[in-house]
Amino acid sequence: MFFESAVAIIGMLAPLIGFVALVVWIVVRITSGNRWARAAVFLALGTGLLFLWGLGSMFVLDVEEACTLSRGQEYAPEETGAQTLLPMSYKCNASYDLVPGYVNPGLAVGAVSTVVCAVLAVRHTWRRVARERSVAGATLDNR
Repeated sequence: MFFESAVAIIGMLAPLIGFVALVVWIVVRITSGNRWARAAVFLALGTGLLFLWGLGSMFVLDVEEACTLSRGQEYAPEETGAQTLLPMSYKCNASYDLVPGYVNPGLAVGAVSTVVCAVLAVRHTWRRVARERSVAGATLDNR
């Protein structure tokens, strides 16, 4: 039973892993002079994977069973509140969440880091273009 489920999950994830590998290869080829753009893309991919990891921990068919059997926690629906995506939360009781504690801080750090790297990539590109234009202008003036 477990083996069949694992094979089914791997079968579903194989196209996603292949797609991510293709995107990484394309990004490396396109951003081959701008390390900030490459860092921004890889951070975005990592943040997206962390978000999917958090979603996966929230995906349970029976919350009571997931809390009591697999997590060893008491299920108290009156204390849980609503399931939320930002911040990611799916509580068993007032003190235990199905979403691991590192997911929300990781998403925040990943999102901020991605934006910072993207801004630095744009700045790097603008400076490179300006430098190329000034060199091209100086070359034309010297003729």
